Amino acid sequence: MEYNKEYGREYGTMQQSYQQRGGEQRLHMKFAASAVSPYERHVILGNECPAFVEMNAVRSGADYDIFYRMTGYMRLETYIRKNEFTGPDILRLTADVLGLIRSCEDYLLFPEYISFRAEHILVSAEDHSLRLIYLPGFRTTRSLKTQIVRFLDEIGAVRKEAGEDEMLNEYRDRILLSEYGIRECINTAEDLVRRAVSGISDPRTADDEELFHASRNTGGIFFDEEEDEFSRKISGLIGVKEKIIGFMENILS
Repeated sequence: MEYNKEYGREYGTMQQSYQQRGGEQRLHMKFAASAVSPYERHVILGNECPAFVEMNAVRSGADYDIFYRMTGYMRLETYIRKNEFTGPDILRLTADVLGLIRSCEDYLLFPEYISFRAEHILVSAEDHSLRLIYLPGFRTTRSLKTQIVRFLDEIGAVRKEAGEDEMLNEYRDRILLSEYGIRECINTAEDLVRRAVSGISDPRTADDEELFHASRNTGGIFFDEEEDEFSRKISGLIGVKEKIIGFMENILS
């Protein structure tokens, strides 16, 4: 699997394979050692952050071999294919994944440092809890709303139910029309689920609808623009994060 400019950084080819040893299932990936910072090596790969599936990292020459412990987990796409998912179910799932990504901020990992692809999300077969696969050196230039819409498209492509879903379309519209941060995206999904359960009617205004149709008439600028307002708003936070990581790396090195 080779990462390209879609992810904001090209750091070589990531080799991927599955292994099974003594009844334990592992996903094995190999990364260039230069892609793994001292902070990632000591904190993230040391399994300090509970949002990620357990990892075992081994330095092998110029590479890092990382073994993700997959026993008892399945990929999200497999989980979606095996179960019936309604619109509210998918919104709950989206909110849960966003909640995991948000929890990573406590470990100086903001959303652009975490893959929001369905292939990098795991589901526990025992309690249906979620875990993320951490990719060292990962960074995307895509806005959060673009990643969320793409995630919904990925889920829609594998779910059993076909056709349009009004609630998912509304969530998509709201995300595309907004400059929400991750907390607002979670709250919006949860509000729509609560509204579906309680049977409250659609509260969107005519202005919202007019703005949405205008965005579609201009070629979907809200979705395609890479350097959007969201990216500019978080740039200050990223700068602070990088300074803190630099300080931590000086201590750890």
